[in-house]
Amino acid sequence: MDMIIENVDDLIELVGLRREHLTRYPGQLSGGEIQRIVLARIISIDPSFIVADEVTSMLDVSVQAQILRLMERIQEETNVSYLLISHDIDLLKNVCDRIAYLENGSIARIEEI
Repeated sequence: MDMIIENVDDLIELVGLRREHLTRYPGQLSGGEIQRIVLARIISIDPSFIVADEVTSMLDVSVQAQILRLMERIQEETNVSYLLISHDIDLLKNVCDRIAYLENGSIARIEEI
């Protein structure tokens, strides 16, 4: 049990939260805190690949930047790869190596960044 608690402590520290966040209900958390908790839950299973659909939607610009920096840091520390899905092309151009543009359910083009 101590190992599980230690792992939880490491995860919440990794995503920039505090232990008291664990006792709050979702309605008591900000959008950024919820995204951090989601990232901690995902990282807890040690994935090699994460699909993130609209990960920064409904967050203000400063919180978007924090979440994206956090995801980059997690990527550096764990070597995880991401597939980001977003309508915000400017955001994708700032954080992605490649962007695939979809039209009618098919890849219309791929742009190297």
